[in-house]
Amino acid sequence: MTGGGGGGGQNTTVQKADPWSGQQAPLLYGFSEARKQYDSNTPKYFPDSTVAPLSETTQQAMALQSQRALKGNPLQTQGNSYLGDVLGGSYLNSNPYLDANFRAGAQNIAKNYYDTIGGINSGLSGAGRYGSGMQAFMTGRANDTLANSLGNLYAQTYYNNYNAERANQQNALGYVPTMVNQDYIDLSKLSDVGALQDKQQQSLIDAAVNKWNYEQNLPANKLGQYMGLIQGNYGGSQSTQTPLSGTSLIGSLLGAGALGLGAYGALSR
Repeated sequence: MTGGGGGGGQNTTVQKADPWSGQQAPLLYGFSEARKQYDSNTPKYFPDSTVAPLSETTQQAMALQSQRALKGNPLQTQGNSYLGDVLGGSYLNSNPYLDANFRAGAQNIAKNYYDTIGGINSGLSGAGRYGSGMQAFMTGRANDTLANSLGNLYAQTYYNNYNAERANQQNALGYVPTMVNQDYIDLSKLSDVGALQDKQQQSLIDAAVNKWNYEQNLPANKLGQYMGLIQGNYGGSQSTQTPLSGTSLIGSLLGAGALGLGAYGALSR
């Protein structure tokens, strides 16, 4: 408590509260461990690769796809070549069997022609009109029939066969893209198998990373739990000041002295 000569004084009261004695040792331990955690080089990053490598199956599928894309499919090459031949007219009158077929039909027509001519000559000769105008007329008609028959045979044999063959080839050309794409479908299925294997490998690595992170953070987590269990009032101090009465200390003493003298005088009478 302090006082002064000129004005009112103040009383200062300091209240100090330390943690409970049973709490002090655990707190000191927790603070020490926290400092160790701060000064240490943990947690560390996962030391191994966190990305699964491509499986052998996937690598094989990728290699085959690259090879297929670079070299193309033989059917595609043949299809392109065929289309060029179609535009260039390479298939016009190129069937090796048409000539033989035409010759066979022509022989039958010729046989019928010669039989017809023989019949005309024989009949007119028997009638005594061989070399007549009738013979010339009938022979001319037989010749026209022969020419028309051969022309029709030629047209039907070559034209119809050619159109049918061209239609078949055009239909075959339409199947080329489907056949070519089948290679990619097969490779895609192989790639799907590889993707499943890659996913499984990545899952194993992710599990290892999670375990690593758990073990790395375990000391800090346990320390946090520990400090949470022992937390409370860690102690401290509080100061309060209480003012004295309006008179100074000296004035109070003088007043007390005057009262004492007055009382003494009254008693001594």
